[in-house]
Amino acid sequence: YLRTTMPEFIAAVEDPGREQQDVLANRVKKIVDRERMETNYRELFDKANDAIFVEDPETGEILDVNERMCEMHGYTREEARDLRVRDVSANKGPFTVEKAEENLQKAMEEGSHVFEWKNKRKDGELFWVEVSLKRATIGGETRVLAIVRDISERKEYEKLLEEREERFRRVFEKHSAPMLLIETDSGDIVNANEAASELYGYTHDELTSMEIDDINTLPDKEVKRRRAEAEEREQNKFVFPHKKKDGDVIDVEVDSVPIETDKGSMLFSILREIETDETG
Repeated sequence: YLRTTMPEFIAAVEDPGREQQDVLANRVKKIVDRERMETNYRELFDKANDAIFVEDPETGEILDVNERMCEMHGYTREEARDLRVRDVSANKGPFTVEKAEENLQKAMEEGSHVFEWKNKRKDGELFWVEVSLKRATIGGETRVLAIVRDISERKEYEKLLEEREERFRRVFEKHSAPMLLIETDSGDIVNANEAASELYGYTHDELTSMEIDDINTLPDKEVKRRRAEAEEREQNKFVFPHKKKDGDVIDVEVDSVPIETDKGSMLFSILREIETDETG
C-alpha cells in the first residue's frame, strides 16, 4: 500500500467490500504514528539539558542514555549501555552501592525519589549531581528513569558561603565590640556575642530570647522608624537609650547595616556605649 497511488489507497480504504485492505490501512497508520512518536521521543530524549538514564531496576543495568549523559560522564552511548549504575557512582561513603540500592527501592515503592549524590566520570573524576528517580513502564517493562543534573557549581557556591559564614561567626563571637544580629521584621535578637552579654548583663540565651524593644527605651514608633532607615541604608548610625538587666539605662551608639543570611534579611548591629560626662 505504500507503493500504490494516493487515489488507489483512498479507494481501498473507503471501499466497504475491501475489509482486508481496511485492516491493512489501519495497521499502516498505526505503524506510521508509532514511528513518529518514537522519533519525537528520541529528539526530546537527546535534547534534554539533564542527563537521562533508563535503568533495569532488577539488575542495575543501564539500558539507554541520552547525549547529555555522554557529555557529562565522558562515555559514548555504546559504552554507557555496557555499564551498571555502580560504574558511574562514587562508591565511597556515604555514596555506596548499598545506599544507591536503597534510593532505587524507595523510587520503586513511592514512584519517585530525589536526592543529591556524587557521580564518577570515565576518567575517575567525582562530581556532585542531583538525581531524580522515577518509576516508569516502557515497552511493557518496568524501568527506572534517572534524571541527573550537574550541581557542582551550586555546591561550590554553598561551600564558599559556608566558609564565609564560619569566618563571620568566629569574628562575631570573639570580637571585643558588642554585636547583635536582629531580625528586620520582628526585631527578634537572633544572635549576640560575648561582648554584648557583658554590656547588658544578660546571658547569650537570655538575649536571643528577647526582642530589641525589650532593651530599647524609645517609643516603638521611633524605634521602627530608625530600623527602617537602617534597612534602606538612609542612615546607619543612631544613639539609643538601652536598659541593662540591672535596670540601669545607658546611651548606646548603634551602627547597623542590613545583611542577607540563610535565615533571611537581618540587621547587623555594632554597639558602643557612650560615656557621659558626670562632671559637666
